[in-house]
Amino acid sequence: MTAIAYEKERQSTPQARSDIEIPEALIYEIVKGQPIYYKGWQAVLRGEKTIEEVMASSILQAYLVYEIGLKISPLRKKYIIGSNEAGLKFDKGDHRAADIALWTKDALRGKPLDNHYATVMPDIVIEVDTKADLLNNPNYYFDKTKHLHSKGVRRVLWVFTSSEQIMIAENDGKWQVLNWDTPVEVVDGCMLNIQELIDAYED
Repeated sequence: MTAIAYEKERQSTPQARSDIEIPEALIYEIVKGQPIYYKGWQAVLRGEKTIEEVMASSILQAYLVYEIGLKISPLRKKYIIGSNEAGLKFDKGDHRAADIALWTKDALRGKPLDNHYATVMPDIVIEVDTKADLLNNPNYYFDKTKHLHSKGVRRVLWVFTSSEQIMIAENDGKWQVLNWDTPVEVVDGCMLNIQELIDAYED
C-alpha cells in the first residue's frame, strides 16, 4: 500500500485513524509540510520491522560516512563539519537531513551550539545513499538536490553504493555522475576517492 493509500484509509473513519496511525518517528524529512517516510515504513506498520531497524545505516553506509568525515577533516581549519544526519531547517514544515554538512566558520560565527536543527545552510552537503522511501518518491535524489540548491547549498555530493558511482551537483547547474574510483574535489582542493576508502577497509 502506498503512502497516499495509507493516508486515504487513515482519514476515512475514526477507527481507521487509530488503527493505521503512522508514528512521527517514521518521518525522515518534511518538505513543504508533506512527510517523507523512512524506507521500510510499511514493514514497521505491518509489524515486520522495528522503527530502529529502518532508521539504522548499513555497515557500508556507516563506514563510508565515517571515513569520508576523516578524509575531509583537514577542512576544519575553515569549515565546521557536521554529520550523523544533521538536521537542516528551512521554514516551518520544511526540513531535510544530511549525512555530512560543511559550513564555513564565518557563516556560523555567533550562532549557538544547541540542540536545534541548523537554520544556517551549509556550503557543502555529502550524502551516502538515503534512508528515504524511494518507492513513493522516485525523483528523491534530484528533488532533494534541487531543494538544497534553492536554499543556498553550493555543492551536493551523492555516493551511490549500489551502482558504485558518485554524483557532484553544483548550484550553477553543472552536474556530473562518475564512477566512484574517480577522484573528485569536495572543496578547496580536498580530494575524495571512494574506491580508495573501500580498498582501505581490507588493509
